[in-house]
Amino acid sequence: MTGERRLDAHTAAQLERVLRSRRAELAERVRGLVDAPSGAEVRRSTGDSDRAPATCQAEMDAAHLDRVGCQIEQVERALARLSQGDYGWCRDCGCFIGLARLRALPFTRRCHPCQIGTDADVSGAVHAVAPESAR
Repeated sequence: MTGERRLDAHTAAQLERVLRSRRAELAERVRGLVDAPSGAEVRRSTGDSDRAPATCQAEMDAAHLDRVGCQIEQVERALARLSQGDYGWCRDCGCFIGLARLRALPFTRRCHPCQIGTDADVSGAVHAVAPESAR
């Protein structure tokens, strides 16, 4: 990696604070989800229809917990890239991602134009394999 691709110390410190703040926020969300009583515990009933809302809520909470856990992993990987001097550069084109984008999505690995291209490629692939009746 060349020196010109390295973030200056001030910017790196600023982005590290953003990442650590995001990690703390996500950890707090995890604690809130784990500490909250589940619908299944709150509502014990004999009828399946009475348990359905609690089961649905428990499934939504589990999915949310999984998403937050994935975001924590992404932040951890971003912190590792920052310490290695490889943070803030688009994995596709190599250009600087931009401070505004890094503040909004601190674990992003692509600049906005490359992300749009990736999203379009994925969307096109989904449409290409979707049955005609689903389009």
